Amino acid sequence: MGMPRSDSGSEERSGSDVGSNAREGVSAKRVSPDVTSHAQTSATAARNLSSTPPFQSEQKVRDIAAEQTKLLYSQAGGGAVATLVNVSIALIVLRQVAAWGALVSWWGLMVLVTLVRLVLVRRYWRAVPASDQAARWQRWFVWGAGCAGLGWGAAGFWLLPPGASVHQFFLVFLLGGMAAGAVAVLAVVPSAYAAFAVATLTPLSTRLLLQGGETGVAMGVLSLIFLGFLLAVALRVHSAITESLTLRLDNLDLVNTLSMSEQRTASANVALRREIEERQQIEAELREAYATLEQRVAERTAELAQANTTLQREVSQRAWAEAVLQQERDLLQVTLASIGDAVIVTDAAATVTFLNPVAERLTGWSAHEAPGRLITEVFPIRNEQTRQEVDNPLMRVLREGAVVGLANHTVLVTRAGLELPIADSGAPIRGADGQVYGAVLVFRDASESRRAEIALTQAKEAAEAADRVKGEFLATMSHELRTPLSVILGYTDMLMDGALGELSPVQVDILRRVDRNSRVLFELINMVLDLNRLQAGRLPVDVQEVQVAELLAEIRTETQGLYEQSGLTGRWRVEGNLLPLQTDSGKLKVVIKNLLSNAVKFTKAGAITVAAYEQREGVEFSVTDTGIGIPPEAQTAIFEPFQQVDSSDTRSYNGSGLGLHIVQRLLELLGGRVTVESEVGQGSTFRVWVPREPPASV
Repeated sequence: MGMPRSDSGSEERSGSDVGSNAREGVSAKRVSPDVTSHAQTSATAARNLSSTPPFQSEQKVRDIAAEQTKLLYSQAGGGAVATLVNVSIALIVLRQVAAWGALVSWWGLMVLVTLVRLVLVRRYWRAVPASDQAARWQRWFVWGAGCAGLGWGAAGFWLLPPGASVHQFFLVFLLGGMAAGAVAVLAVVPSAYAAFAVATLTPLSTRLLLQGGETGVAMGVLSLIFLGFLLAVALRVHSAITESLTLRLDNLDLVNTLSMSEQRTASANVALRREIEERQQIEAELREAYATLEQRVAERTAELAQANTTLQREVSQRAWAEAVLQQERDLLQVTLASIGDAVIVTDAAATVTFLNPVAERLTGWSAHEAPGRLITEVFPIRNEQTRQEVDNPLMRVLREGAVVGLANHTVLVTRAGLELPIADSGAPIRGADGQVYGAVLVFRDASESRRAEIALTQAKEAAEAADRVKGEFLATMSHELRTPLSVILGYTDMLMDGALGELSPVQVDILRRVDRNSRVLFELINMVLDLNRLQAGRLPVDVQEVQVAELLAEIRTETQGLYEQSGLTGRWRVEGNLLPLQTDSGKLKVVIKNLLSNAVKFTKAGAITVAAYEQREGVEFSVTDTGIGIPPEAQTAIFEPFQQVDSSDTRSYNGSGLGLHIVQRLLELLGGRVTVESEVGQGSTFRVWVPREPPASV
């Protein structure tokens, strides 16, 4: 009930106040009130407990209404059963004197209303409503009782058989009995009983009065008198039930109040004992706090002295830093002024803020006139061939926020109208937050470069002649480079194997990087050496019998680590009973391993499949991947030296571009060939055909 909960919460709060007063005394380092103060507090709490809060009567009314509603719904099931039994009896008794269709319709209506009321009762018990929802559930019950009463009233008005006194007496007795029996069930809520009784007996009385005759009028008047009597009885029953519920709630409140008073007294005693103990503890804590405070004052004084010294040091360092910064600014100004190239600096609005003496000389604008003007006015450029103005590189830098170079055949139109061929580049000036605050343009007079182009053309023949010398030099240098690199790889393997002692994870990671990059360099040196030998025609061919299955097994073992590092799945398919090949096994192994390395490099997920099978007087090897694929226009170029699908500086995959060229040249040497089938986004398949017998030229 609401009132007992309120008293309980009040007593619990009062009990906790005593404990909280003691705790506040500890935290504030004060001595709390004495025993007399606690006695006064207990007396005040008792007075507060005996007083009734303003909202208590309202809560009690809601609680009584909730109990009345619960009584209504708890007895509704029996009333529903009685209704179903009585309407069935009426159907049987009146079937010979009333219209059968109207009688059955009335019976069905009463059954439907009763079922709806049972559904309402079921929903009530499933919902378990709170006391503040009792009024709503009462209204729904009153509506249901009224509907049931109207059903019985309809029987009294429409089904009363004229001239059949026995059946009339039966129907009057049945309706009167229903109204009288409902007193015990519905009188707990007068409105529910009134809705049922008035709706049940008023139509019957009206029909009897309208029927006329002494008997009809007498029965109609008696029905009205009986209705008034039942309403009076219902009010008396309601008053008795309400008084009973009120007394029960008052008794519960009294029991709860006494229980809470006992708990409050016990809490006050416990709090009093605790306060005495805490008082003693406070005195000890005060003495300890005083000693701690003195120690903290001494420590704080020392900290302040140290902080003052640190602050003075920081002030000195800041002054020194400002001097260094000013010196760097002066140095930058002198550097820009003395640099050999022309330099122009703008702000974010493309307005010139600085130009060095070389830029003054080339543009014709002085350092005093140019600042504040747009870059397009100080630095107008046009295409040397079309004579049309071109987009200023600094405008592109400010738009795109990236480094921009000048197109070929661009000339600068000086302030005097002269045209100078130039080469330049622009870059953004970014702050620490990454925002572009301006741009810098560095350019130079390209007249000498144009003349140098002619000299370069003339030197081309000399370069081609020197290329042959270069081949011989690279062959010698490759040998000289491989020797120390082999030593590096050997010692790296020893270190990683723990031959010189246990290594930390960081050292192992560094050695793995050294090993990986050294092997890449070693492979590159071998490729360059093989390429030069191939170009010079000095790469020997060692023809011997090669068992294809054994060769692929060796390659599988040697490349197992490559698969494990990449996380790809390796599949090997070798046709049974392959005849041996007469070829150079070492060069064939290089071909297949190069194709495998490329497949792993350009495949992020999926599998690499290596297959071998008989094909036209030879054996065809295929390496299939699920990688990025190769566009059709690049499938020929990839076999050229130093060519890749993506040759930009920002490409995602590293490599020298020699692997596939060497594959093609080695296969030409062995009398074989290589083809590629690829689809962008689906993967690639490289097919290598090697003849069973070497060509006559080998």
